[in-house]
Amino acid sequence: MKEGMMNRREFVETLAATAAILEPTARAVAGPRADKPGSGMKAGLYSITYLGIWYQDRALTLEEVIQRAKKYGYDGVEFDGKRPHANPLDWPTSRCRELRRIADGEGIEIFGVAANNDFSSPIPEHRESQICYVRDLIRTASDMGARLVRVFFAWPGITKHPQVGNYEIAKRIWAYTHKPFSMEAAWAWCREGLTECARYAADAGVTLALQNHKPMMNDTTMCCA
Repeated sequence: MKEGMMNRREFVETLAATAAILEPTARAVAGPRADKPGSGMKAGLYSITYLGIWYQDRALTLEEVIQRAKKYGYDGVEFDGKRPHANPLDWPTSRCRELRRIADGEGIEIFGVAANNDFSSPIPEHRESQICYVRDLIRTASDMGARLVRVFFAWPGITKHPQVGNYEIAKRIWAYTHKPFSMEAAWAWCREGLTECARYAADAGVTLALQNHKPMMNDTTMCCA
C-alpha cells in the first residue's frame, strides 16, 4: 500500500455505527433499542438473520421480516440484497412500493438495503456486472423508500454446502484470482466501482455506506460516499 493511501479495513462494527456517522438520526442498527429516549438512534432488524443460509429451514419473506421486526420492538428493517430477499431481479418498482405500504401499515421503517458486491475482480466483465447489481439495488432501495445502501469494496461470497452457508470455497476462489495482481491494483478497481455507484446513488437520493470488511479492509474506520 502506498504512503498516504487509505488502509484496507475489517468490519468489526455494525451498521448502527456507520449510520450514526452518516447522519445524527441513524437509520439502522443491529439489535434492539438500548439507547435513551430522544437520542435519535433507531433500532433495525437485519434480514440476513432469516435468509435461510445459516440454518436448515426456510427463509422468511420480507413481509414476514417486517412482522418479526414489529413483534420484537424494532423501529425498522434492513433487507439483504440477495435472494430470496431483496435482490433487484425479483423486485420491480411496483412490488417495492407495495412492500413499502405494508411496512408503513405496521409502523416499520425500511432503513436500508445491503449489497453483496465485489468491485475488486481483475476481470473487467465481473466488475461491470457488480456495478450493474449495485446500481439496480440503489433503485430497489429508492423504490422501497430506504435512504441507505450498504456496500462492500470486496465480498468473496458464500456457498451452501450442502444447505448451510460456508465461506471457505468462495474465499479460496477469490484468493486464486487475485494472486497475480497487487493489492494496490485491486484497491484502485474498488475505488473506481464505488465512485461510479456513488453517482447513481446521488441521482436516486440514496447514500452509500461502505462496510469495513476483509479481504480489502482491515481496520475499523468508517467510510461513506
